[in-house]
Amino acid sequence: MSGRDALLAQISTEAADAIVGADGRCLENIVRHSGSDVAEVFLDATEESLSVMIVDHGRGFDPETIPANRLGIRRALVDRITGCGGTVRLWSAIGAGTSVVMT
Repeated sequence: MSGRDALLAQISTEAADAIVGADGRCLENIVRHSGSDVAEVFLDATEESLSVMIVDHGRGFDPETIPANRLGIRRALVDRITGCGGTVRLWSAIGAGTSVVMT
């Protein structure tokens, strides 16, 4: 068994559900909001961590302007991943697309 296979075998059901749910929401947001019909999904695993990066080259947005009452990114991504010990980083700019890395 490789280190990657060993890590994947060790992921809890809670973490697996969080990853699948957050990935699905990212892809759903791309379809709904980005204006792009293409997304790139990268998966990397080491013996210590699993990372997923989702990138689109759509219209992007300014994360600083998301109203506090808009909870999609906070609940669908951040709360899911941090709730099982992970981290989320998001980069976006108007006209430059969006990238999300979940570890």
